[in-house]
Amino acid sequence: MNSVKNHPELEIRRRISLRGRIPFAEFMEIALFWPEGGYYTGKSPVGATGDYYTSPSVHPAFAALLATQLFQVWDLMGRPVSFHIIETGAGNGLLAKYILSRGPVLSKDFAKAIKYVCLDYRSSTGLETDVFMGENSSSVDRLSAVMPTHRLVDDKASPSNFHLPFSGVTGCVISNELLDAFPVHQVTVHKGLFQEIFVSITNQQFIQTLGRPSCPELSQRLRRHGVDLKEGQVAEINLGIDRWASEISSILDFGYVITIDYGDTAKRLYSFSERPDGCLTTYYKHTQIDDPFQHIGSQDITSQVDFSTVVKSGIDNGLAFLGYSTQGQFLNNLGLDIWRRELGRTRISAREEDANRAGILDLVRPGGLGEFKVLLQGKRVTADKLWGFNTESGFKDSMDMVRSNSVPFLTSDHIQLLEGRYTQPEPEIILDELWPPGLEQPF
Repeated sequence: MNSVKNHPELEIRRRISLRGRIPFAEFMEIALFWPEGGYYTGKSPVGATGDYYTSPSVHPAFAALLATQLFQVWDLMGRPVSFHIIETGAGNGLLAKYILSRGPVLSKDFAKAIKYVCLDYRSSTGLETDVFMGENSSSVDRLSAVMPTHRLVDDKASPSNFHLPFSGVTGCVISNELLDAFPVHQVTVHKGLFQEIFVSITNQQFIQTLGRPSCPELSQRLRRHGVDLKEGQVAEINLGIDRWASEISSILDFGYVITIDYGDTAKRLYSFSERPDGCLTTYYKHTQIDDPFQHIGSQDITSQVDFSTVVKSGIDNGLAFLGYSTQGQFLNNLGLDIWRRELGRTRISAREEDANRAGILDLVRPGGLGEFKVLLQGKRVTADKLWGFNTESGFKDSMDMVRSNSVPFLTSDHIQLLEGRYTQPEPEIILDELWPPGLEQPF
């Protein structure tokens, strides 16, 4: 165990010694977000030296096409003079850097309107500052704040007891692989009784114990989705989604919310035949460990996102459901395949062409990043002709824009898939055989 005075494992042990046991969600929150030694409060976990990689680090086409979608929603909103892009969980700023870089290519007026805010647990400056900000270019800021998840304990120092520091936002709130890091409660059915899984200690070792649920919201969540767990089935419940939807709606006055993450509908996530043991996964140095009690504070703990709850909580808080897609379909709708085909006509070496093609293909890989979900919500906006979610209305416009702008190439900021072996970017995703176009609505 780390010898740091306030290491998360010491805090977990202290709480268990006082109360006998704690919910798994509290254990997960401390392991990930404790101010000294928590997984997300230390060095960046993304990339070749981290524990996993994400779409922005695979290829700049991801950020460039997301910028294309952002340009269109700015246009649909009437081209406001100030267009805030608030990236929650911005990490090292890589996504921000390449969205901002693409802005002037799409439209000088769009670039000038952008007011980009990187919101993250870490306050240290990220790669977004590498973008030149001229007189007529976007502005960019970084704020350190803890994402609202769920008030797990009555502790003022708890990282879940904060709010998003904005109001009256006109623009778009985006997140990429953020909600999967929110602490989750684990529940099961034992001898016919609905039970919560707690963390306790025996002989100095962490163990799982069962008991009455710590809050009524757990059973209410499952009932809301019509879920009836089977004997011995384990499931994860992310209560932080409800508070997240409330916070996002409270800061957004006019605009969109784009959420990209791995997950599924409640029907599939809580299916006994598909996931009898739940979907909690841990990663340590690009290796899937699946033991949350190892490497506390030094490994990722993550669980698939229940998009049905994200949609329903959004509706309850005034965020309309506007679109839902796989990442593969979303990027191809925006023109990724055009850029893939153009690689053979560019003046780069065969080695560079292969490296860029590998990155582009990984973004839409079945069973991997291509199966991530993209959810669009909004307030006082329209869903008509959104390029990333509709292959018919406005499709030609997005294709023309992509054709008129050259394909972006890998840089030193990005991982080189052909030069090293990496695990799955996140836990293995079950391939949904008939998707698209038969994508199930997340209700």
